[in-house]
Amino acid sequence: MRKQAVLHVVFSFLFCFHGYVAVAQFQGGAYADLGMNNVSEGLFVRMAGNAAYQFDKNTLEVLFRTDLLGNREVFVSGYGLRVSREATIRTLPFKVTGFFVATPFSDILRETNWGLTAGMQRNQWFFLLGTNFRTYAYNKKGIDRYGLEGNTRLRENWNLMYAVNYYFRPAGHSWNVMVGVTNADHFLIHQETNPMLQLQGTYSIDPRFRLFMEAWYQQAGMFNINVHYFGFFIRPGIVWYIN
Repeated sequence: MRKQAVLHVVFSFLFCFHGYVAVAQFQGGAYADLGMNNVSEGLFVRMAGNAAYQFDKNTLEVLFRTDLLGNREVFVSGYGLRVSREATIRTLPFKVTGFFVATPFSDILRETNWGLTAGMQRNQWFFLLGTNFRTYAYNKKGIDRYGLEGNTRLRENWNLMYAVNYYFRPAGHSWNVMVGVTNADHFLIHQETNPMLQLQGTYSIDPRFRLFMEAWYQQAGMFNINVHYFGFFIRPGIVWYIN
């Protein structure tokens, strides 16, 4: 029922704004994650992609990820949906995004997240703030395998999401470098006390193609007394735009 409700909201959103479409653009992207962490038992390699349809101030985006190498028991390790709308309060532009993301840990257990964020670009700074609702759940196979009864779900409500990024070049430049701190990625949302450090470089080949390379450093307990290394990965990728 919850998935049906999410889809109902998405299609209602599209229906309401479809009549105002003036300019539409398709956007696609693909990237690979290569890294190691304390639970990966060695190197992991993941491929992911997205496809987005933008019309006027609205964007509908689908996400997909698969594990090529690692210790996970699943091939499809993530999928999701995002719906965004740009808005302005007085002279302050921002973007509101609603999302749903599922990340199966194995063939019996998965994590789902849905929530709402608001992002704002101010000169060379980007700020994001939001909340998400997380659920860990066994599927039918897991329930049958272990004979589970009663509640097989664990829920976390009103988790904080945030990001602060600084770009060394103004928006629209052919190349740029960004440093940032955040607790959320496309398929990963950490606890508030476990932010990730991000370094990104981008280069636009032409207006249709943009290359990027990212390095992510993950640690546990940055805001606690003890800070521990958790993991590291790099992410090369490409984005292309189709008018």
